[in-house]
Amino acid sequence: WPGERKITEKLWSLAENYTPTKRVADYTQAMMDLGATVCIRGTPHCDTCPLQSVCVAHQKGIAKSLPKPKPRATLPTRQTTLLVLQKNPYTVLLEKRPNSGIWGGLWSLPQAEGILSKKDIQNTCLERFQYAVKQIQMGECFRHTFTHFHLDIAPAFIALKGTHSKAMESTQYLWYNVKQPEAIGLPAPIKKILGGLI
Repeated sequence: WPGERKITEKLWSLAENYTPTKRVADYTQAMMDLGATVCIRGTPHCDTCPLQSVCVAHQKGIAKSLPKPKPRATLPTRQTTLLVLQKNPYTVLLEKRPNSGIWGGLWSLPQAEGILSKKDIQNTCLERFQYAVKQIQMGECFRHTFTHFHLDIAPAFIALKGTHSKAMESTQYLWYNVKQPEAIGLPAPIKKILGGLI
């Protein structure tokens, strides 16, 4: 990739070495014209190029693949468990996200960092929501990619023993019926999970 520091330095060194001392403007214009009309990225016209006989890329048959594109950065991966707390098969608890951060201001399933065990899920439900758990079924993990990282999501479908909780006194929570959906903002992965309940 030409933007790589050592490549850029090498190219500048070559450019300075080959730039003539006379008619510099003509030379510069010729180089630009050559790049714009003959040595075109992806579709070079090697058959009409005046430098064909000394072009290493043409001799190696790699002219079409040069210059190389900027390599993609390797994105870090995070893991989360989304808690699908079910009042009944079609009604789940949603939580309003903070305005800052991912899914800012949208409604989401309650989230826990990492991929939790069933025991940890049970404890989280009790500690965060004062809900006793009847049954937990783990859904299939899937990946959602943001600009700066991958998020591996493990949905946990949780049947509750009862649905009375102090958490529900807050406007940050609501029971959402997937068969009678409200017009609220939902992130794409949440829509995917809720759509699987219908």
